[in-house]
Amino acid sequence: MSDIKVNTVKTDAITDKTGTSALTIDSTGRVTTPARPVFIATMHGADQTGITGGPSTPTTMIFTDTSSPHGINTGNHYNTSTGIFTAPVAGVYFFAFSVLLNSVDNSDDQIHISMVRGFAGGSPADQLHFFSRTNGETANGTYGYSGYLPWNGSIIFNMAVNDTVKMAVGSNGNIGVYNDRSQNRFQGFLVG
Repeated sequence: MSDIKVNTVKTDAITDKTGTSALTIDSTGRVTTPARPVFIATMHGADQTGITGGPSTPTTMIFTDTSSPHGINTGNHYNTSTGIFTAPVAGVYFFAFSVLLNSVDNSDDQIHISMVRGFAGGSPADQLHFFSRTNGETANGTYGYSGYLPWNGSIIFNMAVNDTVKMAVGSNGNIGVYNDRSQNRFQGFLVG
């Protein structure tokens, strides 16, 4: 195969060999990539309850709804049954979350919210603690949330094909995740 050298390329779209649009350029020069992996998952239905276990045995938070207008799941790489996103291509990915824990008692210590990255090659997972609370009283007294505890965070990962990411929470008590689309979401996308 020989190289093709040009000074200017004029096109409205770039497609793969099956005709699927990979990149579109509108008349003002704005570029969209409609096949880019992206998801926004929210919690809808019943509260997730009975969350126990400390940092070594956290419970996976399952955000079950990716339907429009509250969510999206381009490419279906986020699994609403398992709560796990699987990277379809290698690259840099951005992830963010917001959660509202409920049923937090003064005695619920060792509360941990984590983003857990799994490696496709079987290497041990990275568990990043975004939030560790060793004193449940703060949820009820200091901030006046009456048993509710909000938290959010974001991170960028360099991922290989089939690496995974999920949210997890653990506590030595028996806490829950409040069911509210506006309070609980997990989202991510391929940056490039």
